[in-house]
Parts: sequence; structure tokens; C-alpha cells
Amino acid sequence: MSLPAHVRVKLSSEAAGMIAITPVVIQEMALRDLLEHVLVSTGGKHPERIGETLRRGTLVSGATRLRWEGFDAEIETLSALLEQCPGSDPARPFRVEGCRGILFLGAASRLEMPRAAAIRRRFLRRRSFWDAVMETLAAPQYECYSYREKADVYGVGLTREQGQRLREAASLLTYPSLARQLAASSFDRLQLFVVRESDWRSSTST
Repeated sequence: MSLPAHVRVKLSSEAAGMIAITPVVIQEMALRDLLEHVLVSTGGKHPERIGETLRRGTLVSGATRLRWEGFDAEIETLSALLEQCPGSDPARPFRVEGCRGILFLGAASRLEMPRAAAIRRRFLRRRSFWDAVMETLAAPQYECYSYREKADVYGVGLTREQGQRLREAASLLTYPSLARQLAASSFDRLQLFVVRESDWRSSTST
């Protein structure tokens, strides 16, 4: 049984208080794009679970509910399509040039910073906050592929001294509010999101 190239999907808001007043949007969605949402919800390439979701015809992705006319997908056909999707690959080396963001993590803190914000230099400064982060890191360790982030995730533990150096380096940021948040954070670990050289969707286009 072949899978449909496109699926008619109804999208509505799941945000609190918005369901009654937000109109339903109907969209012809490429199957590969629908699968991206399903992969986030299932947490990986699990053909049986993904097949159940496609058959059920409903899914909540972030603040959006997606509904479509459910359809059956043979496990063999679905598995072949999922093979074209990215997956975790612990052998992938960390690529600085592909890193698009940093997540600062602690017992009671979580702060995400895009590379574009970290790499901007203040006027007359030769170093950026991004430089400070890269100088602090030892070898980041591969953790997993995140379908939500569409990137490979690498983790780095920080000593107390390393964390303090990065909090002090927050003054290099060009965004005052972000600098204040970082300086006040009690993080002891970083996650770095590294996008791959080519987007998997290009190989599954119809």
C-alpha cells in the first residue's frame, strides 16, 4: 500500500482560552512535513507508534492540534520512508560551524541562546560571548538527535569555575536583558544544537 504524498490537515490552537475563538485552518500538508510533527510526539522512529498516530488522525504539536482523515500505513512502507529521516548517530563529530544554539541548564534554570545572539560583538570588543563559550568547552559529548530541534544534541558538563567564567563573560552580550538573565543563572551544563549539512527533506521530496 502506497502512502499519500499529501494529507489534508486541519490545524487549530490548543492554547488556553483560544480554542473557541481561533478559526480552524485547513492545509494540504506534504506527508514528510506531517511526519516531522509525528516524530516529535513519538520521540523517534518507531514505525508501530507512528502508524497508530497516522491511523488515529489527530496529534497535538506544541500549541497546535492537527487533525486529518486517518489512514493505514504498512509497517514495511513506513519503515522505508523513516529510513530517510535523520536519527541519532553517536559517531557524528561535533561541528562548531553547524552549531546554531546553546541551552544553559541547571537544577533550577533553563536558558536558550541562539548563536546569532551569542556571536554578536559589542562595539570595539574583539571577543564575543560565543568566543568565550567555545574557549571554555572541552569535547562536547553526543547525546541524541532531536526531532523538535531538527538538530543533533551535544552535552558538556561545567565545573563551578567554568560556569562562573561564562556568567562573567555575559557582559560581552549585546542584549542587556539576556546578559542579566545569564549572569543570574545557576547553570552547570550546556547543550549545543548542531544542524546537519543537508536537510533530510530534500531527499524525500516528491
